[in-house]
Parts: sequence; structure tokens; C-alpha cells
Amino acid sequence: MNQPAMYNDVDLLRRIGEGDRQAFSRFYDQYAGLLFSVAFRIINEQQEAEDVLQEVFGQIWHQARTYHPRRGRPSGWALTLTRNKATDYLRAYQQGAKLQEQASAEMVVRSAAAPTANALVRSRSSTELIAAAVAELPQDQRKAMELAFFTGLTLHEISAVLHEPVGAVSARIRGGLLKLRTRLEGVA
Repeated sequence: MNQPAMYNDVDLLRRIGEGDRQAFSRFYDQYAGLLFSVAFRIINEQQEAEDVLQEVFGQIWHQARTYHPRRGRPSGWALTLTRNKATDYLRAYQQGAKLQEQASAEMVVRSAAAPTANALVRSRSSTELIAAAVAELPQDQRKAMELAFFTGLTLHEISAVLHEPVGAVSARIRGGLLKLRTRLEGVA
């Protein structure tokens, strides 16, 4: 009895791969609730689970033509995409939280001491050195870091602005920070 439903879903994916918006709408209506619940169980945040769901359906739209029934049911394929996206989001979020925690701890330690005139001069000089070091970073790392630290965007928001996966954004920020640390070691 499940076979006609499976073939129906296979047909929907084939039609989605051909650009059929009605087939996409039917597939969405059929699976959005299930996929959202999986994303929500992993992330435990409604807005982020909705964002993951949107990314998954974007991926389904663009990759439906790559689906092959021998790999499993369409529902299983969609569930795997959702689980992977939600897990990637969670990893990137946790990595971003660690970076923010480290940065906050450093700021607390540095702000504990009252600045002297010499410290202010060194600070201005350090600021110029940091600005020069940031300018030397590859453009993709520099842009991600500027969005994170100067505009205060979250990793998910940066991902949307740059049209890149959250994990890639996180890796660029982490790589940029490591390059800056190496470049500025012993300067401050």
C-alpha cells in the first residue's frame, strides 16, 4: 500500500527537478510539518528551525533532479537533508557561542585595568596595527569578520547576507581570528 505513495513522491521529486512549482507545493505541504519537527527537536529554537526548514526546501528545489529512488524513499532523503542542515546549524551556533564567550572574557580582563596615558597611546597604535592586519586578510574572511564584530550580526544572519552555509561562515571567522592572532602576536 505504501508503494503508490512512494511512487507518487518519486514522481513529485522528478517534477520538482523539472521546475514544477505545483509539485513542489504538494511536496512541501506533505512534509513541512514532519521536517520542521525534526529540525526543532535538534535545534530547540523555533525561528532557527524555520530557517533550517527554508534552507532544506531550497535544497530540495535545487537538488530534486539528483534524487534516485534506489537510495531510499523521498521522505527519507528529505529527513536526511533536514537532519544534516540542523546538525550543521547547531555545530556552527555552538562554535560561534564559544568564540563570543572567549571574546567576552578577553574584554572583561582588559577592561579591568584603568588605562594610563601610555596605555591609550599603545591602544591607538594597536588599533592601527589591528586595522592593518584585518585589511590584509583574504576578502571572504575579512567580510565575515566585519559582519560579525562590527555590525553584530549572528552567524545565521551573516550566512544569509553572504549566501554561504553557516559552517563556512564560522570557519572563515575562526580562520581570520587565527591569522590575526599569528600576525599580531607580541605586538600588544
